[in-house]
Amino acid sequence: GERWGRYWLDISRYADTRGYVFTADREYKEAWKFRDWVIRSLNEDMPYDEFLMRQIAGDQMPGNDDPAQLAAMGFLTLGRRFLNNRHDIIDDRIDVLTRGTMALTVTCARCHDHKF
Repeated sequence: GERWGRYWLDISRYADTRGYVFTADREYKEAWKFRDWVIRSLNEDMPYDEFLMRQIAGDQMPGNDDPAQLAAMGFLTLGRRFLNNRHDIIDDRIDVLTRGTMALTVTCARCHDHKF
């Protein structure tokens, strides 16, 4: 699970720290729980559809009172903060999700409509 988990953690932009933040609060507290959840899920051969659903809507699924399962939500909660600009954060999460699952970028949809 560790070998293949590294690929998914790269796609999901996993990091233990916030990057170029030079304050005392630069670490993501307990970010390792998401990393461990990914590795454990791959070791247990979790079906891909459940693997994705747990990361996108784990708080809405049955068994969401289990903290070990809620760790999957790290997919959406870890990542760039853009000076806490909510719209940029949401846009980034959508971009990470579509690039990671469909190998497509939808960033042009932020400003443009498409005829299809």
